[in-house]
Amino acid sequence: MLANIWADTGYAYTVAIGTYESINFLIDPFWYLGFLLVGLSGLYQYAALASRAYHEGIAPAQQFKQAAPGPPSPGDASIGRWRLTQNTLIYLPLAILLALTLYSEFLEFMYNQKSSLFLTVLTALVGILVALRSLVATRENERLLSALAVAKAEQEAIATEQARLYAELSLAHKRLQELDKLKDQFMITASHELRTPLTSIEGYLDLLVEHSHRLTPEQQREFLLKVQRSSEELVLLLSNVMDASRLEVDAGIRPAHLQSVEVGEAIQSVVDLIEPQLTHEQRKVELCIPPSLAVQADPARLRQVLLNVSVNALKYSPPGSPIIFSARPIRDPVPSVVMSVIDKGNGIAPRDQDRLFQRFIRLERDLNSTIRGSGLGLYISRRLVEAMGGKIWVDSSGIPGEGSSFNIQLLIPR
Repeated sequence: MLANIWADTGYAYTVAIGTYESINFLIDPFWYLGFLLVGLSGLYQYAALASRAYHEGIAPAQQFKQAAPGPPSPGDASIGRWRLTQNTLIYLPLAILLALTLYSEFLEFMYNQKSSLFLTVLTALVGILVALRSLVATRENERLLSALAVAKAEQEAIATEQARLYAELSLAHKRLQELDKLKDQFMITASHELRTPLTSIEGYLDLLVEHSHRLTPEQQREFLLKVQRSSEELVLLLSNVMDASRLEVDAGIRPAHLQSVEVGEAIQSVVDLIEPQLTHEQRKVELCIPPSLAVQADPARLRQVLLNVSVNALKYSPPGSPIIFSARPIRDPVPSVVMSVIDKGNGIAPRDQDRLFQRFIRLERDLNSTIRGSGLGLYISRRLVEAMGGKIWVDSSGIPGEGSSFNIQLLIPR
């Protein structure tokens, strides 16, 4: 652009003052130089675009290979020679043509020899053709670079999707492994839990059959009560197992129907069910329930949840310690009732509280203890409470003797 500006400015100035000659060494060569530089700039731009496409498209794919490059192969050498030949076929004729044109201008300037019109026209045509070729090559490279960018974006999207799918697959595989481990642990625990009440029932019944004439009525009643408690424990365990299986098959379970349920009546019915064990262990029951307090729930499901929580309170607290049932209305965030079952056991550490309501989960301290359990009661309770539109949680400091408070929140009937 500067060469052409210089030539045009000099030509306009010399023509204006009447001093322009047909061939001026300070003006005409700059036109030829401008044409040459236009062609060379086009070739440079083409090379720059090709280099950019190479580094953005090929080099990233090679970053996963070894950093140290190996010795060049014969194929690479032949490709390099072919590129050199192509560049020579472009640059060499143009350089020869420019040299001849400058030599002709030099002869005319020094010896006043007429330059070849054919050579001048040929140089101008070559410059025009080089400029056109540069324009076509630039447009073609822009199109190729756009296609390369689209392909690269598609590859990145595919890679991202594959990474997401792989992460999901890994997570699902890990969950399956954990589930298999939990199921194995449950089978071991369930076989022991089923065998224990069955053995107790069988033993007491054998004693009643073989030694009924030797036993006093009080002893017979005591044996029958123990058989009854073992039967209730067995029924509860089997019910939990069946409910857990049904909950997993029917993920969107909902209670059969919701209605207004008196909180005091529901809690009293559960207290009546566990009354034999309360009497046997000499426990005191405290009821702190306001009158006429009701919740929106399924009556059978609510009793099942309260029974699961109450049985846990009896299991994990020492005999003779009290069991407290309380209820209180709250208004924030929505009108509802919080029912609590409070024991005075060892408590639950804060780090273990979130795990309690998962399937087959039992705390490590209870796995090798004499306390029996399937790890399903609280899981089923959580699912049933959530199906009734409420929530369940535990409050405990984890300090032995301070116990735990299991809280069930349900909506107040409208």
